Amino acid sequence: MKKVFVFILGLLLLNAFSAQALTIYGEILNNNNLPLPARVYLKSVSLSGNNTLDSADVNVFGAYTLNKNVNQYGQYYLFVGKINYTIMLSPNEPSIKITNELGDKQKIWIENSAENDAYKIYKEFKSYYEAQIMATVHSGLPADTIHPRLKQLYGQYFDQLLQVRGFYPNTFTGSVICKMKQFASADVLSKQNNTLQFAREHYLDSIDWSNPVQLEELSFDETFMAYVSSISDTSFASFQKFEAYLTSLNNVNLELYKYYRRQIFNFYMLVHQEQKLEYLIRQTLADSRIKEVPVLETQMNEVKRVLPGNPYIEVMGLDVNNTLLSLSENIKKNKLSLLVFWEPSCKHCRESMPELSRIYSTYKKKGFSIFAANLSDEEAEWKKIISDNRLAWTNVILQREPNKKDAPSSYFVIYTPTLVLFNNEGKILRRFIGVNELERELQKQLKL
Repeated sequence: MKKVFVFILGLLLLNAFSAQALTIYGEILNNNNLPLPARVYLKSVSLSGNNTLDSADVNVFGAYTLNKNVNQYGQYYLFVGKINYTIMLSPNEPSIKITNELGDKQKIWIENSAENDAYKIYKEFKSYYEAQIMATVHSGLPADTIHPRLKQLYGQYFDQLLQVRGFYPNTFTGSVICKMKQFASADVLSKQNNTLQFAREHYLDSIDWSNPVQLEELSFDETFMAYVSSISDTSFASFQKFEAYLTSLNNVNLELYKYYRRQIFNFYMLVHQEQKLEYLIRQTLADSRIKEVPVLETQMNEVKRVLPGNPYIEVMGLDVNNTLLSLSENIKKNKLSLLVFWEPSCKHCRESMPELSRIYSTYKKKGFSIFAANLSDEEAEWKKIISDNRLAWTNVILQREPNKKDAPSSYFVIYTPTLVLFNNEGKILRRFIGVNELERELQKQLKL
């Protein structure tokens, strides 16, 4: 027993000494005579979800001292009054001084910190070049015009990244962030005949998939999701190629795996691309690593159950006359039925009602119906909205049974309004669809 105690104590001491004690000496300038905040707060920005929150008292002169143990590089938000400032902390910098003008987002000065010097330079030219690159990509210009412009922009951008890496080699910004952003050498870039295609194929090449510290700063998310977004409007084959690339990666850190699987999953639900979502879920659930992420595995199985081709799940509710109605009755009587989950307090729900009413009026004689289920218990407001907007379709307040999974959970409702489209056989045609896509889908299904 004594040996076990000594071993555990040794581990605790090791962890304690692996974290570097860091002190922030802060000074708040108050040239506008605003009320000084009583405390300042320091919140970590971690994509892995391991966020921390520290604070320090501010004295009557606007000075504070904030002590924190830091065991790795990271991005943080420093909250001073109503303003938050982005700063970088490094275990290699045991003390830094921060001065800011109270109430002014732009006026912050950080001393004794090569990390923040490097990060400030990087953020300035990154914002410029990435904005120029995106404007060029979406300019609609001919490919022979876009290509030389992109080659020039990427060349200049990569040169700036190399300079930061050269001047600040021992910083997280220089050694990790700038390296991650530069997906090709200047020599390789100069030999390309189609810069846009090359960028799409190699944009993620410089990510170190074994290094979870990249999750402690937002550039990783920006880089990865910019790529995911760029291929969202390409072919299904391109998405399959991307999935094959992710599957082929070796030595992927589990935290990075959790992150990118969750992000892609959420993204394709958000943009309503069900074919890609179904493929993603199938590939992920076949990967043994998903067992290490049980929450995501459960969510994917729940979404899989309500993707197109699956049978409806019953929804019951009381109408304005307190009559119990069911989704199944609605489905049997019509060629196409739309289930709408909404709430009277939801602004987007109320704003969508005029367009839904127009679509309903246009297509109801062609066999289209709506079954709208109110998720809340706001009965008076619900009835008022129905009356004021003359919502002539089936309207119910959702009925929930104790100790039984309710309909919103069964349909994986994460926001309102949520729309689900069914055919006359009760098969789900669309689970992720917006009001702006609905009419086009109805015309397709009704062959109009």
